[in-house]
Amino acid sequence: MLTIHVQSEALLSRYAFGLRTAEYLVCRDCGVYVAAATTDSVGQRVIVIVNALDGREQFRKEPIPTVYDAETRDERVARRRSRWMPVKWSSES
Repeated sequence: MLTIHVQSEALLSRYAFGLRTAEYLVCRDCGVYVAAATTDSVGQRVIVIVNALDGREQFRKEPIPTVYDAETRDERVARRRSRWMPVKWSSES
């Protein structure tokens, strides 16, 4: 399980695109997209944007360009359920 610690909720912007299957988390201070979170019947899951991490050099794999435009809502939810990580949130504010 991944733990995400939010130092200041006031600096966290949450955005959902058209299908509203996930919330995209963006820093209000610097504008960096840091993670995405989804909630379904199984629970909450996230992905973290590796390039937003201090230790990103340890993840040196080349990204694989992928387009998910043809996915149905159900296919998108199933993919995220199988690939995204369970999460625990902590916050100071």
